[in-house]
Amino acid sequence: MTSEPIRARIRRLYVPNALYFITAVTQWRRPIFANEPDLELLRETMRKVKEIHPFQMQAMPFCPTTFIY
Repeated sequence: MTSEPIRARIRRLYVPNALYFITAVTQWRRPIFANEPDLELLRETMRKVKEIHPFQMQAMPFCPTTFIY
């Protein structure tokens, strides 16, 4: 086992103009996106990230325990 964060161990592939399909699940599948204030916080966070690191997003569906973008 290593002490470096998992983000540092993830291999990344960059392909110009590629499409990426990303699915993320909440820890222990807790339904943290089931209420509007928490969902709006995630939306606002994504907007701010997009300002700093521009990207295009075709859709971003939300479920109570999952978001896909």
